[in-house]
Amino acid sequence: ISNQSQDIPSSSSSSSNINTLYLNTLLSILDRLI
Repeated sequence: ISNQSQDIPSSSSSSSNINTLYLNTLLSILDRLI
């Protein structure tokens, strides 16, 4: 059960990580343009 409970937050964290990476790339591109 403990493993399953960890699987759910891990998946959510992975999605959030992808979002942060996407935002970071956009910010880096904007910084280069400026």
